[in-house]
Amino acid sequence: MPIYVKWKFESGSGIYSSARYFNGTIFIGSNDHFLYAISLSGKLRWKFKAGGEVQSSPAIGHDGTVYFGCSDGNLYAVSKSGDLVWKFATGGGVWSSPALGRNGTVFVGSWDNNIYAVSASGDKIWSYKTNDLIWSSPAMSRDGGTIYIGSDDGYLYAISDSGNIRWKFYAYQQIRSTPLIGSDGMIYFSGIETRLHALYPSGVEKWIYVTGGTVRTSPCMSYDGYIYSGSDDNYLYSLTPRGALSWKFLTGNAIMSSPAVACDKTVYVGSDDGYIYAVTYVGQLKWRYQTGDRIRSTPLLIMNELMVVGSTDGNVYAFNVSGPCAGKPTQGNQLYIHVT
Repeated sequence: MPIYVKWKFESGSGIYSSARYFNGTIFIGSNDHFLYAISLSGKLRWKFKAGGEVQSSPAIGHDGTVYFGCSDGNLYAVSKSGDLVWKFATGGGVWSSPALGRNGTVFVGSWDNNIYAVSASGDKIWSYKTNDLIWSSPAMSRDGGTIYIGSDDGYLYAISDSGNIRWKFYAYQQIRSTPLIGSDGMIYFSGIETRLHALYPSGVEKWIYVTGGTVRTSPCMSYDGYIYSGSDDNYLYSLTPRGALSWKFLTGNAIMSSPAVACDKTVYVGSDDGYIYAVTYVGQLKWRYQTGDRIRSTPLLIMNELMVVGSTDGNVYAFNVSGPCAGKPTQGNQLYIHVT
């Protein structure tokens, strides 16, 4: 299959952040300290300079405000025209990607061990302290009333949007992935050892799947309930809704990029071998494209027509991926934000 590279956009340093899309604009952070706003044709609209590396992936509010974390310890809110609205200081670096809740509340984790709830005007509403660093990004329940987030203390926390603990689940390993919330409320996440977990909404474990290596990525899910995740054993895994192996696909190096899945069940994932892979629903290579360095960014699918991903070579790559479901909303490509 021919590979349709639509454009390439160059930043000033490596990209670990994952892109987000809103109203004709793609937003992504870079280690050069900038958040970039890029048009669908690959042209710079604006860039905003933060105080450190931007590896946090942005979240976008209904009004176009862009929220993202930074290694300087701040959560930033930037207007849709690229101007600072406010910044909120935490006590540690913010590598976590924010999630948006009800009434415009912004939730984010910090290296000061806290998860914060910040109002749409930039004021602290509450914080909840865990026992170690938070790399994990929060995910919202379907009704917006519960925040799920992992910590290096080994616990996955379920916290109400008013800041009260509902339950916590001990995974015996540091949790740096973003939880995936299924349509039935099931919670899927990985630790940095070898295990993928599935929990009922009550916090009781349903199943564990053990991969052949460390799992630092976040899972995604197709419309029919299959779960996809990468591992540093170089494999992309496809699991059934019951947690059994469907297939695994071998890349040339560790997978530290979280996958995304289109509505035709093509799975897109990056690898430390520098390739972005498109893998069919039966685990066969559809195509691959080599960038100049590792891919740690999660691919973003825009209406199943454009796939955008960053590379540690400093570039953002956009691919035409039009297929049988082009123009349809993407299924299962979790953006880890919830806005009501």
